[in-house]
Amino acid sequence: MKVRFFAWVFLTLSLWSCHKPKMLLPVNDNPGPHDINSVTQAYVFFEIHGGDTVARLNKNQLFTAMHWVVHVDRRLPLKKIIVPLQTLYKKRHKKSIHSNPGARMYLSHVDTLRNVLALDDFTDVEVETPFYFSRQYVEKYPKITGGKPVVHLDLQPGRLWVGSVAFAFPARKKAFLAYMDSLKTDRRPRLVFINADYNVDYRSFNNLLGAVRSLDSIMFRVSDKMFWYNPAEVQR
Repeated sequence: MKVRFFAWVFLTLSLWSCHKPKMLLPVNDNPGPHDINSVTQAYVFFEIHGGDTVARLNKNQLFTAMHWVVHVDRRLPLKKIIVPLQTLYKKRHKKSIHSNPGARMYLSHVDTLRNVLALDDFTDVEVETPFYFSRQYVEKYPKITGGKPVVHLDLQPGRLWVGSVAFAFPARKKAFLAYMDSLKTDRRPRLVFINADYNVDYRSFNNLLGAVRSLDSIMFRVSDKMFWYNPAEVQR
């Protein structure tokens, strides 16, 4: 099976009938691969049960020999998708005679610039939750930086901190990217950590993930170790 989704086609298919749940994908201007061979798909739906938000995982027909494309409803807060993602990771990395070590797991979003369904590779990402922040991690494991300067990003509802500098996000996304670009003046490659308040909606996290990965890959390396924290329980 080959994935080359155009956004209008996928949105038509994903706005299911009145008897099926709606899937609202993140929509942003981040690039990403959009032409992938041999894929199966999983869905994390947004539902309301008894007044509570619930993330329902539909992972039928996932084959470890193939790439996975995971569609997550943009309305879900990060804390609700932790368990579905952990379930998918466990299955993705389970060894069997049918496994393909080269197969990847992608998260999807609608790329408004090309009007296609674009993908972000999430195969090797390790999400730490809910008690840790990247500064604590670097202090505990200083060798992880490889001697590079470190940039700690902290995504909160409506706001993104870069160290002590704050940006409205995603409203001032371009200003954030310009600020990151300005850090290249001393020509020192940097290791970037993404932290996110786990009350943040998935739409904002997905937007930030793609934006950071669009930075100069020589000057900025985005750590696969990411931190979704409970603001009531973490110390920065």
